[in-house]
Amino acid sequence: MPNELAETMAAVFEELVGTPPPEGKGDAAVVWYLKAQQSFAKQISDIKAAHEAEVNQSAMHAATRLGVIDRQVLWLDELMLATVESVTKDRIAWSGKKSFNWLGGVCSFKKQQDQYEWPDNETELISWCNANNVNFNTRLTIDKKAIKDHIKATGEVPPGVTVTPGVEKFYVKPAPLALPSEQPKLLGTA
Repeated sequence: MPNELAETMAAVFEELVGTPPPEGKGDAAVVWYLKAQQSFAKQISDIKAAHEAEVNQSAMHAATRLGVIDRQVLWLDELMLATVESVTKDRIAWSGKKSFNWLGGVCSFKKQQDQYEWPDNETELISWCNANNVNFNTRLTIDKKAIKDHIKATGEVPPGVTVTPGVEKFYVKPAPLALPSEQPKLLGTA
C-alpha cells in the first residue's frame, strides 16, 4: 500500500511539474520542489480568483434582487402602511395593550430614543457643566451621558444642546410564512 501511494503521488507530481520527482537530493530536487510549489500556488490563485468571481456575481445578483424587493416594500408601505397604522392604533386603544396580534403577525408602536445635537464649540457647555456640577472628562470631552441624565432629571437644557424628543415608530413583525393548508381561516369567512 505505501508503494501504491508513492507511485500515485509521483504520477501526480510528474503531471504537475512535467517531470518525475528527481532521484537525488541536490540542486535538481530544490528546483523541482520549487516548480511543484509554483504549480500549487497557481492552482490556489486560480481557485481563489474563480471563487471571488462567483462571489461577486452572486453579490450582484443578490443586490439586484434586494433592490427589487426594497422597491416592492416601499410600494406596499405607500399603499397600505397608513391604514395599517390607523387600524392598529384603534385596536391598541380598544384593547389597552401596547401591541396587537393579528393573524399575520404583531403590530405595535415603540418610542424611539431622544436625539441630541451637540455644539461643535464645547466651551459654553464646559462652563455650564462646571456651574451645574455635571461631570466632564478632563480631556476636554464632555460626559454626554451625565448631561442627558441632568436634562432628564431637571428639564434644563444647556446652551448649544438641542433635544428632539423621540417619536413613536410603527413596527410590524410578520409571522413565519405557512403553507395554505396551515393558515388559519380569515375573520368573517366560513
